[in-house]
Order: sequence, then C-alpha cells, then structure tokens
Amino acid sequence: KSGLDPENLHSYYFALAQNSCTESSSRMHCFISSPSKTVKDDSWILRYRGMIELFLNADHPSVLGFTQDKNTAVIKPIFGQPIDQEIANKVLFRQSAIMTTVSKILDFEKFTKIKLTSDLRTSVKYLRNFLEKPNKNEVCAFQGDVVSEQQVEKIFIPIIRKISIYDTFSKGRSYRWGIWPEGSHAMSGFGLIYQFRRRLSYIKHRMNKS
Repeated sequence: KSGLDPENLHSYYFALAQNSCTESSSRMHCFISSPSKTVKDDSWILRYRGMIELFLNADHPSVLGFTQDKNTAVIKPIFGQPIDQEIANKVLFRQSAIMTTVSKILDFEKFTKIKLTSDLRTSVKYLRNFLEKPNKNEVCAFQGDVVSEQQVEKIFIPIIRKISIYDTFSKGRSYRWGIWPEGSHAMSGFGLIYQFRRRLSYIKHRMNKS
C-alpha cells in the first residue's frame, strides 16, 4: 500500500476462479470473472483452472501490498508467507522445461522449414486429452504440488490426492479429489471408473436438455 491516504491496493487478476479473500482496503479488478458476480462456466478449460494456475505460478510469495520508505521515497512490495523452497524449485523447473521445449520446437521449424505450431487446434486437442484422460505415470509428476484459489493464498489445495473407492462415488466435484479430479483418480487406480461416471453424467445431461 502506498503509505498515503487513502491506502488502497489495486489488484489485477485474470480471475479464473471466483473465490476471493482480500483485505477491505483492496480494490480488485477482474478480467474473466468477478468474485461479486456469478459466471456460467461453459468452457472446458475453466474446469482445469487449477492446473493452469500451477503452470503460471511465480517463484516468489504473493504481493499483499506496498510500502514507501519515508527517507528515500522508494516503494517496496510487502510479501506474504515465504514460498516453500521445494515448491519454488518445482516452479523454476517447470518454467525451464517449457522454455526449453518451445525453443527446441522453434529451432526444429527454422532448420527443417516444417511448421509444427501452425495448427493451434491440434495443441488444444492434446492438452484436453491430457487433462481429461491422464495416465498414472503422467500424474505422478504432480505429487506434492499445491495451488490456492485465493488472491492472498491463505489456503492451499493439493493438485492430486490419493483417494479411496468411496471417494470415487461421492456426488459432485469435491476437494477431497484434489484440484485435478482426473489426476487423483488416475493415480489411485480409479481412472476408468471416473471416466465412465463422467460420460454417464454427460449422457443424462443431454437427454434432459432434449
């Protein structure tokens, strides 16, 4: 916060999630959804906003506000709880892996004159298939990862959790499944059961609409 009256922190978010936890003096500006409004979630990609958040994580703590040095007038950020070093290392590893992969693809295209990135629909198809139908080997890479759906990150939820057969048959989406239900079910050996239930639910939904 500025140190001047009135003290207001203007925060800008993509707002993939509608959950909020903010100080009363903060002013939030959301681009996709707003904590104060109900937004119909028809986009499949928003089902996996937790995974998107994971890959967009920063390797520094959340910025809660700003303070101004009275002597130098230098404005510095006020950080929240220090980020766990293991989590920070994972963030840096993912960022490095993504940049390395993209760099290699671009180098390949430049050398061979073959375009691999011309069709975005193909990339989206593979992304959706990975998120909706992961295998056990793929999801194991995300064990120990957590994300928060709050702006000030007071509560963290595991990306995947080991679940029981009882959890598999619980009604509706539940955080007992972790942020990524498909991943939790795949890791626990119930991936096919979860996929069958989702498909059955989709068929019932279409029948009710017709």
